[in-house]
Amino acid sequence: MAVIMKLKYIDELSGGRKRFRRRWPKDVAVVRGETFFQKPLKARSGPAMVTEWETQSAEFEAIVAAHRRSLEERESMSPRALWREALQEAQRLLDGAHGGDEVVRRELAEDIAHHQVDPMLYRAVIQPEAAPPAYTLADAFDLYEREKIDESQGRGPRNRLARVRKKTEQALGKLSKLPIADLRRQHGRKLLDYLQSSTTSTGKSLSAGTIRREFDLVRALTEFALVEFDLVGAVANPFRKLEVKTSGAAPTVDRKPQKCTAGEGAPIQRRRNQFPKKEAVQKAADSELKRLKRAGRSFSVNMKGAPDAKAEAILQPSGFRSYIDGDWLITRAVHTLDSGGYQPKIEAEPLE
Repeated sequence: MAVIMKLKYIDELSGGRKRFRRRWPKDVAVVRGETFFQKPLKARSGPAMVTEWETQSAEFEAIVAAHRRSLEERESMSPRALWREALQEAQRLLDGAHGGDEVVRRELAEDIAHHQVDPMLYRAVIQPEAAPPAYTLADAFDLYEREKIDESQGRGPRNRLARVRKKTEQALGKLSKLPIADLRRQHGRKLLDYLQSSTTSTGKSLSAGTIRREFDLVRALTEFALVEFDLVGAVANPFRKLEVKTSGAAPTVDRKPQKCTAGEGAPIQRRRNQFPKKEAVQKAADSELKRLKRAGRSFSVNMKGAPDAKAEAILQPSGFRSYIDGDWLITRAVHTLDSGGYQPKIEAEPLE
């Protein structure tokens, strides 16, 4: 049995070469000043060509999404980030044009001005060496997220940073419009006052510990930005040495690390994930112990029929040896239809 896949947006060039060519949506075409997204493919057939097609399709969709980014999203980006984006787009436009550099830049700039496209893109084409916009507090948050948030710690740190960023913006206004060089002591006091008057989703006051952690995060990321942006000495960190009031705040919850154990003996494995409650820690430890016990045993079988076999389903073999009969969890099921007929191959591990 042969399977034929027809790929859309593929045309043929001279010598049998293939090209990915897809028309831009009208709103994107106006901004980019071109009708098609097109790139030659290295492969001419087979899986390699499918892989290239998927890559080009993903790039096309990403570019369209970037152009259609909502106004609110663009406003949350710092002017410096928008400038970097404009420089990249300007270079892309120049790479696709022909002629002398100055002539091309002038023609591109005239076309951008005619279509009333992003003025920052116009500047990036005409003056690519111009000084970039000043760093803002939004840049400080972006830098901290890139350099200090460790994916191995899960979503918690990133979500916490996003929550503090939102509160900081509610207190001080759009961070993308607040240059770091303009930060003053009043900004520090204004943020601290806002946090101390904030409440939880249930209407309770924030604890002094929560306020201190969130305020210290803003202080730390600002300090980090001052160093990385070479602003030490030129700008003072307004979030330093401000005391959190403890009167009127909710009691601080004890957040000392809790230790839970599942199983006994060697080998020992330790996990340092963070959980909101001790019960969740114990549940995670018990689940990991069960997984490790299952990992040492496996069972595979080729069957006739069984179209319902799928991952996470329960398999109950019988008539085998005593240590095989019982409940198993299917981890993989491959269904094959060929000249030999229909035959699933099932891989499983003990349910408990």
